[in-house]
Amino acid sequence: MAPNRPLLHRAAGFRLLSLGMLGLCLLALAACGKKPLQVVYYYKAGTPDLARMIADVAALEKEFPGRVATRSIDASTADAQRDLTKLEIGTSGIAVRNSNSVMIFKQGGSALDMARVKEAIRGALGIKEP
Repeated sequence: MAPNRPLLHRAAGFRLLSLGMLGLCLLALAACGKKPLQVVYYYKAGTPDLARMIADVAALEKEFPGRVATRSIDASTADAQRDLTKLEIGTSGIAVRNSNSVMIFKQGGSALDMARVKEAIRGALGIKEP
């Protein structure tokens, strides 16, 4: 019986190692499966610097790759007007939601304060200041 003990100990150790590796793989998959933050910019046509603001919002995807998804929507559409009414931000603005569609930041008006938007995104993602 004595010669079998080391074999049993090795088998038990292998099982523990296998379970540990399985747990790590599951954690990694869960982290990779997170949906990105949703950033939606509702713009008014004719707004000064509109092209720059749309580009600034789109650049968030490059600044936070895989963690932020952006859209720019014409605020004059019926769907956008309905969203803006629910958001209570006026006739244009920006909204940032987490993967569960919970609002984490909103700002009304046609002039965006991108520093505040980025600060909210960093906070939601748990990123320290740059």
